[in-house]
Amino acid sequence: MIKAFVISYNRLTLLKEICKEIAIRGAEPIIVDNNSDYEPLREWLSVCPYETVILPQNIGHRCIWGSGVIEKYANGERFIITDPDLDISGVPFDMLEVLDRGLNKYHQYDKCGLSLRIDDLPKHAKLNDVRRIEGKYWKKPLDSLYFKAETDTTLALYQKHIRDYTLSGIRTNKPYTAVHIPWYYDKLEDLPEDERYYFTTANNSSSGKHRIE
Repeated sequence: MIKAFVISYNRLTLLKEICKEIAIRGAEPIIVDNNSDYEPLREWLSVCPYETVILPQNIGHRCIWGSGVIEKYANGERFIITDPDLDISGVPFDMLEVLDRGLNKYHQYDKCGLSLRIDDLPKHAKLNDVRRIEGKYWKKPLDSLYFKAETDTTLALYQKHIRDYTLSGIRTNKPYTAVHIPWYYDKLEDLPEDERYYFTTANNSSSGKHRIE
């Protein structure tokens, strides 16, 4: 079974949801937690049904690299890395097959990831950078299903030999498209309690923090 390493830090609701969605699509979630201090999350991690690795400190979104989890759990096979803040509930259930097919077809790339929806983003200036940056990833089709597009830690399937952080990748076309949930946030007080805690404790480099009022 494909191992899916889910990056975790001080988020509970989104982490639970993406782990569930990954599992029902046939992969095995393995949570790699950046030494979270949100107590409800820590309690859940101690009893959750998924393999969990607690790192000794918060080393950020690149925590998978150098932590030894790939070598320990992936067993020389392809593997997934993902952030927890994606909604993949609308992605078809043959997601793993499509990601795998993309890597087989375009084997010169390090990973094949889901595309990110931007056509329904709220119409305010705080998201202009998202539209500009993400828009370019829809402009280099390789065929009807795959685009050439750099990918950070959005959900992607990696070639089995990759052991270092890389942006080299392709992305899938619709309907294999995820929703990046924090892009739709506006006011901090309107967020769930765990998301408010995340944004008040995350450092300034955290994705989207500058857009939350």
